Amino acid sequence: MLKIIKHPIVEIILRVLLGGIFIFAAIAKILDGPSSILTYVLSLNIAPAVFINAVILSLPYIELALGYGILLGLFTRVTAGLALVLTLVFLYVNIIGILQGIEVSCHCFGIFLGFSNSIDLIINILMIGVALYIIWLYKYNKKLKLETWINSLVKGH
Repeated sequence: MLKIIKHPIVEIILRVLLGGIFIFAAIAKILDGPSSILTYVLSLNIAPAVFINAVILSLPYIELALGYGILLGLFTRVTAGLALVLTLVFLYVNIIGILQGIEVSCHCFGIFLGFSNSIDLIINILMIGVALYIIWLYKYNKKLKLETWINSLVKGH
């Protein structure tokens, strides 16, 4: 069973899944613009508006970079770790929304998907699990990662 769990194909599927979610969410936020998600997050009163505005404006590009890093296997452990931290922030925001009784879409997937906070909460928990799994699998699977190919070029192998 452990051999199947550690199989490189499992990691590739999980990297495509997690990286794809981040890329999809980033593109959706870019196409939708910042106003929807900004309005939602500002309504939670969790941080100063200036800080939230800066984060929301940069969020799609951070998600895009993390998504491609995970998908391509570039600095896999680092990008999966950063994706984990970002998803924990998303989880926190969703929990705050639920505790405040706000059951509207957080606009996490922009114009494409409008889930409630409860559904987003489940998605965030699953994303956390996948990110942790990718971080754990890193030590077992060095193949099929861009970083492995770059390291072999640098070392001359």
